[in-house]
Amino acid sequence: MRSWISEISAQVSGKEHRKYVQKKRIITYLYRRGDQTNAYLAQKLHISIPTVQAVLNELITEGLVTEKGLGDSSGGRRPSMYGLAANSFFTVGVDINRYAARVGIYNHRNENITGIQQFDIKLENRETYIDEVAGYINKVISGSKLPADKIIGVGINMPGLINSEKGINYTYLNFETPVGKAFEERLQFKVHLENDARARALAELRFGAAQGRHNVLVLLIDWGVGLGMILDGKLYRGTSGFAGEFSHTTIQDEGILCHCGKHGCLETIASGMALSKRIQEGLSAGNQSILTGMAGNDLSNIKLETIIEAINRGDMFSISLISSMAHHLGKGIATLISVLNPELVILGGRLSKAGEYLITPIKQSLYLHCIPKLREDVEITVSQFDVDAGVLGAVAVITENTFN
Repeated sequence: MRSWISEISAQVSGKEHRKYVQKKRIITYLYRRGDQTNAYLAQKLHISIPTVQAVLNELITEGLVTEKGLGDSSGGRRPSMYGLAANSFFTVGVDINRYAARVGIYNHRNENITGIQQFDIKLENRETYIDEVAGYINKVISGSKLPADKIIGVGINMPGLINSEKGINYTYLNFETPVGKAFEERLQFKVHLENDARARALAELRFGAAQGRHNVLVLLIDWGVGLGMILDGKLYRGTSGFAGEFSHTTIQDEGILCHCGKHGCLETIASGMALSKRIQEGLSAGNQSILTGMAGNDLSNIKLETIIEAINRGDMFSISLISSMAHHLGKGIATLISVLNPELVILGGRLSKAGEYLITPIKQSLYLHCIPKLREDVEITVSQFDVDAGVLGAVAVITENTFN
């Protein structure tokens, strides 16, 4: 299994390299497009039918491909259909946020076979953090009892300024050994590191609302604010791999000091952290809200999920604060729309579950700050992915890097 998804391409030449490439192209096409005939594969991949059949036979022997019955006839004998074999490979998705790491294993059809397993741990700049999270990932993998040679990689997405090509997070866990390499050493699998918002944008492109779209902005509205951009049908990373640092756009001059060192960043007034802080300050000042009872009079128990529940139960205090937050967010989105002219903006992350309480004030802000024609040409929607969104994003990163 690992022979066709690893760096073996650089280790072989001549006929062996050509066969390696042919195998990978066929596997990629069957993964992306589903079951196909050998003639169709030959036509689309510009390979002769005898060569395609020979490669398919080898992949069948290796347990990666299987015959799927007969296809429709165009007048002659019905052709054989070929597709990926059941459980031909697996991917391990890891979604790291500021307070937890979620892990799930998916099969070749991108179906979750383990459920989402959560490890509550605060993201801190200490090397033992990598040991602890890697230990949990290994526990999930060993518990699945899957053969190691069928796991094609581990995808890890997390917040921060990330160069995915080098496996470096310049914001978190930036030690002598790049965090991507550090996880590889502890997991003994190929690790694909990506920024959380960009990973979710890939998930939307491959599995979600951005399928078939060309210019899409995906906003991750969680503890922080992230942005993934699909431009001309591809994930846009920028020159250094850092594209999408939308949260550090200055919205308020002389505003709150951000952890990036600047004042008035969008994240300081339009993120889950900012909303949680304002709610706790308001409750401490005596504002009335059902949140007090929901938290058992302990304000430290108020999580983003608690706030969303209060909003959806009609708590005016929570609604007023998320409305104010969404207004600032809309102002930032207006700038993005003016510069990039997208066809779709997808709102994801836990705060997106506020639905119309978030979307309506964003749209109101767009009416104030966005050119009418640009505003009219963009659709704003909420991601349909739920708790597994981040993990599925990590899976999308693996398959994107493997089946490119």
